[in-house]
Amino acid sequence: MIKMNKLEYYCLICSGELIALSANPIEDGQIMTHFQCISCQADHCYVEEPYIHPPEKTPAYNCKFCNQSCKYFSLKDDWSDYWRCDPCDTHYSQVLVGSDTMAWEMDMYTRVKGIKFCLRQFMQEKKSRLEQIPDNPDDTLIIIKDFDHLFPDVNPQNIQEKLPIYILFS
Repeated sequence: MIKMNKLEYYCLICSGELIALSANPIEDGQIMTHFQCISCQADHCYVEEPYIHPPEKTPAYNCKFCNQSCKYFSLKDDWSDYWRCDPCDTHYSQVLVGSDTMAWEMDMYTRVKGIKFCLRQFMQEKKSRLEQIPDNPDDTLIIIKDFDHLFPDVNPQNIQEKLPIYILFS
């Protein structure tokens, strides 16, 4: 994975345009955003410290699973809103699509046999994606499978038992 500079959205190999694949937490509390080149498919990443907004100045969002108030954070060059529920290891994001439409995403994280996985659910599109998330920024994010449906029965309490089944049959 190629480490890129902040606000430089071009491939360092072929100068092609980059598209964002995902933004994921890494162990030290930072956020690693994964990008892929449209032209040569090279993987790029950018790691940054998120800005955690004071609770009195943030849009409130309660976790879908435990109903606790989520922490709101943002990234330097991103127009998305992010909330995270630490007890459930779940992130929620509201992403601007087009000029005025907001799309919701819910990301559940877990580890299976020491490997970090994310089940990403794109609510408006009613689609999901299973990813293997690298711990090391030098490693590559692996998209295991895209699904044409959501997984309403998966939650933080059962993702550990359901995820290996989805991986096995992918």
